[in-house]
Amino acid sequence: MTKLGKLPREGTKDRAKLEAMRRRGPPHGATARELQDIDASKGKPWGTYNNDGKRYAEILGGELRIWGSGANMRYWVETN
Repeated sequence: MTKLGKLPREGTKDRAKLEAMRRRGPPHGATARELQDIDASKGKPWGTYNNDGKRYAEILGGELRIWGSGANMRYWVETN
């Protein structure tokens, strides 16, 4: 993302990941595998999604939630 505090531009990978993490459930958000598909990178480390999710949560004024492990780890941003 280029600038903290602003939503990523439409049509970018960052915006697609943000929208995936904002999905309301059940199930909430997106799995690590879904986020890897958006990134088109099979080997991207899952810690990166944790960092991305924290930034998205900050932008949206919410909180990042993570559940599960491995490729089935699920990330979502909870807002009030």
